[in-house]
Amino acid sequence: IAISLIDSYQGQGIGGLLIEDLSKRAQGVGIQIIRGVMSTDNTRIRKIVQKRPGHHWHLLEPGIEEFTFPTSPGSRPRQV
Repeated sequence: IAISLIDSYQGQGIGGLLIEDLSKRAQGVGIQIIRGVMSTDNTRIRKIVQKRPGHHWHLLEPGIEEFTFPTSPGSRPRQV
């Protein structure tokens, strides 16, 4: 899944709403962890992910990071 918004829609909270809806729907079908890959200079998605309880970052290579967060804020799923 990729989330991309044209410039005129950025900064209005739409990305955060999409992440929240994705997380709720994923939890509804038994998915416990959302995992994504992003450019390290993508400050907007970084701010969205940092608001998610239980988020983690992992540098994959220079300029590319992986993030994870549980779909349920109170859960602490085991990473495999």
